[in-house]
Amino acid sequence: VVNSGVNYYLSFAYGLKMDTMVACYILILPTLLLLIFPKILAGFVNALLRGYFLVILLIVVSMEIITVPFFAFYDARPNEMFINYLQYPKELISLIYKAYALETISIFVVSVLIIYFYLKKNESFTNGFKTHIFIRWLFFPIIALIVFIGIRSSFGHRGANLSSVTYSKSHLVNEISKNSL
Repeated sequence: VVNSGVNYYLSFAYGLKMDTMVACYILILPTLLLLIFPKILAGFVNALLRGYFLVILLIVVSMEIITVPFFAFYDARPNEMFINYLQYPKELISLIYKAYALETISIFVVSVLIIYFYLKKNESFTNGFKTHIFIRWLFFPIIALIVFIGIRSSFGHRGANLSSVTYSKSHLVNEISKNSL
């Protein structure tokens, strides 16, 4: 492991960069809803964000479970090939059922558990509405700028993308730094 030629610190830094970009993409909707909408819509915003974060959580966990067999088979994280196969649902379901039954069952069980515990925990997103709307509007440009910088992840003329984390001659090392989502 020591003589593997892999720069673990660089892989971690690039992975953190990609994860930050994804997290900031996810935070666009909550930022808009919590900072711009008036208090009268707090119930609607709370319900929308609870559903939004449940869907995001299910997608993230499912993608991480899917990544393991996809990586083992294709030596890559799920990519455009993965998305292209979604247009053929019959063939895809047949393949998944035959070849990846354990992963399919895992996703189903984990998803049911996530939904159960998420809905059981009655967390509210309305605490942000305790702050007066004018204060939230004042902070909106600052927070939106932070989210934008996190998404762009670069101050150069070109924003970060998948080629930004390519630093090794090894395809597998470069794939590790990426984010499946």
